[in-house]
Amino acid sequence: MTTGFVGVMPMLLSLPDWGYEDLGYTVAMQEDVPGFLQMIADGWSTMGESLDNISGSRHHPFGACIGTFLFREIAGVRTDPTGPGFAKVIIRPVLGNLAWAKARYDSIRGPLDSDWQRQANRFTLRVSIPVNTTATV
Repeated sequence: MTTGFVGVMPMLLSLPDWGYEDLGYTVAMQEDVPGFLQMIADGWSTMGESLDNISGSRHHPFGACIGTFLFREIAGVRTDPTGPGFAKVIIRPVLGNLAWAKARYDSIRGPLDSDWQRQANRFTLRVSIPVNTTATV
């Protein structure tokens, strides 16, 4: 992977748009080199931007990239750009090769849930949105 950390989020969020949702999940959840989970296991999630690993923020942005990908693409919870801060949402999960996903977000308007599962030829999606919120599913 040669995107660098700056290119990780745009890459992960664009892969499903190009039909590569399985690849996005593989990149995000790969446990061996060069996977992000391998980096977490090796302690990279607590390393900062400094060379001495003592000073610095001790938070690397790749964790936010992976979380955003899982929440937005896999769970399918997106803000609708036609409305302010979670007044309107879009629920559109990317299934890929997964059997289920579940997410909850405590928005400024209240809790928002997306829970889906796939079994054989059946797909079930359960969505809960706060009062005074609209969703396009």
